[in-house]
Amino acid sequence: VDARAVRARAVELGGHATAFRAGDRAAGVFQPLAAPLAVVHRRLKLAFDPAGIFNPGRLYPEL
Repeated sequence: VDARAVRARAVELGGHATAFRAGDRAAGVFQPLAAPLAVVHRRLKLAFDPAGIFNPGRLYPEL
């Protein structure tokens, strides 16, 4: 099953999906964040890791 299709359906139903195991991780492991939530994540990352040294890009490539 395509991760993007599963995530799209999860969003339609008001939820989200996370890939626990997948051969193809091109779609990423975690569901992409909505823009307002991405802002919160960036601010938290900056507050707790201002030097950006803890697991850069591990959860989301842009963080």
